[in-house]
Amino acid sequence: MNNKLNISKWQWLQLGLVVVVLGILGFTRQLLLVNINNQLSFLYYHKEISYVVDSVSFIKEYDYATLMWAKWFLTIAYTLLYLISTLWVMRVLSFRKDYLKLTTLLFGGVVVLSALLYGGLSLFGESYIGYRLARFGMGLVQSPIPLMVLVPAMMLFERK
Repeated sequence: MNNKLNISKWQWLQLGLVVVVLGILGFTRQLLLVNINNQLSFLYYHKEISYVVDSVSFIKEYDYATLMWAKWFLTIAYTLLYLISTLWVMRVLSFRKDYLKLTTLLFGGVVVLSALLYGGLSLFGESYIGYRLARFGMGLVQSPIPLMVLVPAMMLFERK
């Protein structure tokens, strides 16, 4: 990447599109996962009222196991979509390929660390703590936070 931030109109358009995509990803992730969690709680605790909003009421048609599998699928899907969005921005800003590889490794590292924390702590009877830590890690890679940290960090590194 050049020391000066010379961005063409096409690059600005792509960056604007990524912002829109990130907004949609954030909204849909929150909408789906919060409501799936609400329905899972409804089913697990045999509650009288389900707090799933009308816009995703189709969730109520599925059983507990199906919704749990859906959460796993959505977790993987949103992680990959956020990774792709992050790499897209880095590509638009003309970062070197080794930065793209490093970003992919960082995302993968967080996913592996999350799995190890959950699995490892579960072996010691601390699955709740492991789940909370894993959920934090996975929430991190399913957000624009890595993008907001990595782009400025890599721009500063390029100036050296």
